[in-house]
Amino acid sequence: GRWSGDGLVAHSAVAAREFLAPRTGTATVSARTAFDNEAQLREIARAIKQTLAEDSSLRPSDFAVVFRQAAPHLTLARRVFAEYDLPFDPAAGERLASRPFGAWVLQLLRLPQHDWRLTRIGALLRSAFLDRSRWGVPNDTVDHALRVGRGRGLFAGMEALRRLPRALSTAADDAEERDNEGYAARLRAASDAMERVGEGLDALLGGDARTAGAWAAALDEALFGADGLARVSVEGYESLDVETSALRADLDALRHIDEALGGPTIRLDEFTDEIEARMQRPGTLLREAGGVLLAPMHTLHGLRFAHVFVGGLAEGEFPAPRRSGGFLDRRSREVLEAGGLDLPPEARATEDELWATASSRAGTSLLLWRPRFDEGGRPRAPSWYWHEAASTPSAEQPHEVAATTPEVAASLRELAVSLSSRWRDGEQRRPRGLDAWPLVVRAAAPVEQRRRSFAAAGAHEGDLAGIAAPSALERLTAESARWSASRLESYRTCAFQFFGRYALRLSEVEEEHVEADAAVRGSVVHDILEEALRPLYEAGRALLPETLDAAIARMRERGGELWDAAPAKWSFGRAALWRYQWDETADEIERLLRREAQENASFGVERIAGLEAPIDGTAMPGVEPSFELRGNIDRVDEGPGFIQIVDYKTGRDIRRKDVEEGRRIQLQLYAIAAREQRGAERLVARYAYLRPPRSPWSIDTANPEDAALVDEVAGHAEVARASVAGGDFRVDPQVPCPSYCDFRLVCRVNQFTRSKRWS
Repeated sequence: GRWSGDGLVAHSAVAAREFLAPRTGTATVSARTAFDNEAQLREIARAIKQTLAEDSSLRPSDFAVVFRQAAPHLTLARRVFAEYDLPFDPAAGERLASRPFGAWVLQLLRLPQHDWRLTRIGALLRSAFLDRSRWGVPNDTVDHALRVGRGRGLFAGMEALRRLPRALSTAADDAEERDNEGYAARLRAASDAMERVGEGLDALLGGDARTAGAWAAALDEALFGADGLARVSVEGYESLDVETSALRADLDALRHIDEALGGPTIRLDEFTDEIEARMQRPGTLLREAGGVLLAPMHTLHGLRFAHVFVGGLAEGEFPAPRRSGGFLDRRSREVLEAGGLDLPPEARATEDELWATASSRAGTSLLLWRPRFDEGGRPRAPSWYWHEAASTPSAEQPHEVAATTPEVAASLRELAVSLSSRWRDGEQRRPRGLDAWPLVVRAAAPVEQRRRSFAAAGAHEGDLAGIAAPSALERLTAESARWSASRLESYRTCAFQFFGRYALRLSEVEEEHVEADAAVRGSVVHDILEEALRPLYEAGRALLPETLDAAIARMRERGGELWDAAPAKWSFGRAALWRYQWDETADEIERLLRREAQENASFGVERIAGLEAPIDGTAMPGVEPSFELRGNIDRVDEGPGFIQIVDYKTGRDIRRKDVEEGRRIQLQLYAIAAREQRGAERLVARYAYLRPPRSPWSIDTANPEDAALVDEVAGHAEVARASVAGGDFRVDPQVPCPSYCDFRLVCRVNQFTRSKRWS
């Protein structure tokens, strides 16, 4: 016949033939464990690559990686195999929605639902899938738009997007005034580009409701038409054609359904849900001929491979959880079939049949893998199939793979990790092709080695005596420098935090908030309290029981307006939930005002002397050279022979112990500033909490102990300034590090540093 052996030889007489020696014997069985699913796939890819290097007769298609279900592992496996430069041939469909291109399209369609957030627009414009020339967007436009938008608080909303070009133009005018013509020109180009971006997005995603077919046609034209936004090809992204075809097929299907059956008009978010449901179907096949096969167990019938890796041998994955609800169990089926009843096959293969298939496909080696922990760090019980296979006399004893050494690393990432992990032992080698490594190894590695040692702490732990630039220290300690309470507390709590914020002038990039955080909530409550008490301040009256009702009425009237305007002012989302919380917050503020009225009456307060009263330029008495303060006091009250300083707090209560031990000095500083400005001898300073603590306290200089607390703050200020002048920025925080610290991602605090002796 034509396709017999002789026939094939006749048709390929001139072709070179390669004779391979037949493989003898049965496959060896090995059991392995890995930390989790990612480690499992990395070890499998590494083993495949090393086996290919050792045996030149093998091809990637001689290897199969098998799971009970391949789809849950597909995305991670594709990334890992790409890292190890192995061709990949998955016998499973992928969800277009989980592919980078599909995710980008959905990100575009979801912009209105996400309130046109600036960071999402920036990510959309930065994507390699967008042909920026369609909107004439220069490469640096996104950077300028994000920088100016954050500075102007234009974080979200179509209105903010419309105002952004004008903000960029204003920034360009400012740059021209500073004779920075080049920067001004780039800002103007960014302004024009963002104008076009806003118009284009509004045209595509705005407008009235349409049918699903109309939405699909508009999206197809916008992405793939003559002036389409989607690029035809992306370097290094080989599957774009397949994914584009899959998306267009989904859009065509919606259009054809609409043409044949008609349909109601729907909003953009409803259309997005419909197209996403289609994109979530695992129907996109991205295969590479001749690659390593990734397949579910039930697809291996009739196939043979030299090496088979069976992964996921943990309870709950294989065997899978038993599903209840079957009308006939296995025993019942056997009895009925033995009685001659012809039954249809079971809807799914049994675990034993799947195991028999997967474990019999290998000719040379069968490697069994199980992850020890799940994604949440919880232990996973090994499958009894893994235990049974590992306990056979011919199987290798189970063991966990040792750490990879540089000599056997199978990817650039593995090599980099293995080399850097040996820095402490003096490793100096680096991978070829990584230009940053000469600097990293020669500069950072010795620093890391010293930091991880128990040697005396030094410059790398913040002891900059004799090293820090005198000009930098002068800026921090000169007579012209003004110290706020937060600045002093920052140094006394964590010198590294002080160094980052005030010496290096670092701060976290301001981002829009998904919802209001504690700081924003506190600022809004402060504004409401100031607005509620302003008529009393202007009239020279105090908050007392007889003036309380007017203050509460104004709070509820004007406070509601300020509360509703807060999402736009402070640029945060979930505005509806925020507005819903007003009634509860108003009740809390009313209770605060009632407590304050009673407290003022007990002290004999006569009038409100200041709201957000500034203390800028007030000099600390008895400190030379001059030590000037700055800040604002939330409320200053006056009474016969005394001044009361009140600071509002909307968060956790502050312990008096922290004040006595010098960690909190805000009230003492405000008391001194008020005494210097107003001349009163008796000072009362206290916090007013939105949610009162169990044991409220105050500072009253009529009490000698409290008077001493106030006077001691001058000494704390002198010591802090002298330490800064001496370059003492040791990484030695005096409190547990909070999760909200701006410097948590760059801080070098560790147990070695905390236990070192300071030279």
